[in-house]
Amino acid sequence: MILLRGKLFQNIKTETVSSLLYNSTQDYYALIRDAQKQGLRQSIITSDIMIAIAEHFLIHRKIAITAIDFLVDDDDLQSEITPILNLLKSDSVYWALLKEKLEFLSKNDSIDIKKIEFRNSDGLFYIQVNGIFAAPEATYKAFSEELSSVVERCVR
Repeated sequence: MILLRGKLFQNIKTETVSSLLYNSTQDYYALIRDAQKQGLRQSIITSDIMIAIAEHFLIHRKIAITAIDFLVDDDDLQSEITPILNLLKSDSVYWALLKEKLEFLSKNDSIDIKKIEFRNSDGLFYIQVNGIFAAPEATYKAFSEELSSVVERCVR
């Protein structure tokens, strides 16, 4: 399975969110510079937006959340989150518990989400705080458009 990577950007004039294909061998700063020349600015994915993305793909697309990484390395934190993720695999009702925990961490402890990984029968998907995401080649276009739409709703 081939994963394609993209980077989310927001149009400065229209405020629409879209993505550009990003190859890891490509110069990241050249991608940013070229996007800026096209009137685009980087989309940074805050924890609030990450939570909205997770909720959307879990509830509306039935894509399982398989991992959540934080900007701080904290084994105790991971040991709290991992069991909830495991419960979530069998029943999406645990989303409320996970969402509450993530919101609490973000608002009260200033612990932000770095990356969320998803998986379904199509394969692995992920989104990172810097707006870089990946999806299987066969579903990249649809995932990219849907992700852009979710982020756009959050930033408008």
